[in-house]
Amino acid sequence: MVVRKLDPLGRIVIPKEMRKTLAIDEGDDIAITLEGGGVVLTRHSSACFICDSYEEVQRENKALLCKICRRKINTLILD
Repeated sequence: MVVRKLDPLGRIVIPKEMRKTLAIDEGDDIAITLEGGGVVLTRHSSACFICDSYEEVQRENKALLCKICRRKINTLILD
């Protein structure tokens, strides 16, 4: 566990080792959610969960999928 103090603007610093482990770089988007009475920080991506494409990405349940991967999955399900 790492403990950090909030600064006057409500900011905290994520330790370098944690950023490196999570592949979070300066300028990356961070998703902030509430779970079980706590705050969860995760690396946010708007890329396809399967192929990392940014083309025509839509949310399917909890995963982001591009048009091509959605089509491939639907083909597998229907065949």
